[in-house]
Amino acid sequence: MTFLFTILMMVVFVKLIGLAIKMTWGLFKILMVLIVFPAILIGLAVAGFFYIAIPVLVLTGVVSLIKG
Repeated sequence: MTFLFTILMMVVFVKLIGLAIKMTWGLFKILMVLIVFPAILIGLAVAGFFYIAIPVLVLTGVVSLIKG
């Protein structure tokens, strides 16, 4: 009975780790889209690198239109 409990406990533990990784990946993507990417674009614009910021912004817009 203890062996069965140990096996089932490991299964639950592995599934919880998988769920945690999925949730962390989702949180990372949200942070990148809402905070980091706009901060990089604003930083490029403030530094005078509009010739880099504008194409990156347009490329991102086109990809999001195609994907979404």
